Amino acid sequence: MKKNRAKQTSGLELRVLAIWLVIIPLALMLVLAVGATALAMQSLIATQPAVPLWKPLLAVSGVLLVGLVSLALVLLWAVRRITAPIERMAAQAKQVASGDYDAQVALSRISELRTLGMAFNHMVTQLSAYRAGLQEYVASVTDSQEEERKRIARDLHDGTIQNLIAIGQRIELAREMLGEQTIDESKAQLTEVRTMVTDAIAGIRQFSRDLRPLALEDLGLVPALQYLVGRLEQDEPLSAQLHIEGEPVGLTPDMEVAIFRITQEILNNIRKHARASHVWVTIRFLPRQTLLEIRDDGEGFSVPENTADLARRGSFGLLGLQERANLFGGDISIQSAPAQGTIVRVILPHKQLPRRSDPSKVDNNAVK
Repeated sequence: MKKNRAKQTSGLELRVLAIWLVIIPLALMLVLAVGATALAMQSLIATQPAVPLWKPLLAVSGVLLVGLVSLALVLLWAVRRITAPIERMAAQAKQVASGDYDAQVALSRISELRTLGMAFNHMVTQLSAYRAGLQEYVASVTDSQEEERKRIARDLHDGTIQNLIAIGQRIELAREMLGEQTIDESKAQLTEVRTMVTDAIAGIRQFSRDLRPLALEDLGLVPALQYLVGRLEQDEPLSAQLHIEGEPVGLTPDMEVAIFRITQEILNNIRKHARASHVWVTIRFLPRQTLLEIRDDGEGFSVPENTADLARRGSFGLLGLQERANLFGGDISIQSAPAQGTIVRVILPHKQLPRRSDPSKVDNNAVK
């Protein structure tokens, strides 16, 4: 390794040294030529005063011209040796900007330019990997949307529609039996129908709650977060604690949904993968940003250095968290190790973002 580095000496310094090694002899040659010409002129004037002066001056001018042209050519060659790799790198950067992430620059022999080229190629490789990971993430999101649509259709068919059919049949049966049974028996049948209607409404409410956080819309962000943590502790054999500092004042609806969804996704990952006994959720509402930290004492995992590696490992949930945080100009950091739990920290600045189209909202009155 050291031997290779020794070969890749500071090429730029060698080039500069070579230029000076050429310039200095040329300058000495010019000085000697001028001096020799001056001595010759003096000797010539002393011995032959009648000789015209334009001849030695012409000789001096010729020497100077040849020296200046040689010097200019050497300087042009040296500058070209330095600028040519930079021009090629600029051309490759344009290709990358147009979407060609396979572009790689040839490495120069000049060590400084070689280092710059290696950094450029590494950047292009990282961009290509991130783009590939993002494409896999988009494909996963698309598949998830299709699966969610199938689930919604299946739940509606197997749950809500079947309940409504059963209610309709019981009402029809009660209508046909009005003349053949007592009032008390009819009341009992209607009570059963009422119970079935209540169960159907409860199912629709839960269905709507899964699609849209009603607690967030009806009660606000803090009660919605309390609902998430409480539900995790209720459904899983673990202890979950929520600590809130400050008040969510001035947050846009999109920001509140983002905080809710990020917290929901992290808690779902803990539910599925962590096997934790304790979970600590801390959220701080500061004047200019919101800080979210969720810790668990679960199994933990090895965090990849590059975010694009999350997609290759199938960790689309974590990649989705990163993309959601980036959407609001925020950042997310993950600290974890096998058998040492996980800490997820999210920073979301309170800056005004371009207004997006409002998603269609569920009519809450229809299920109340």
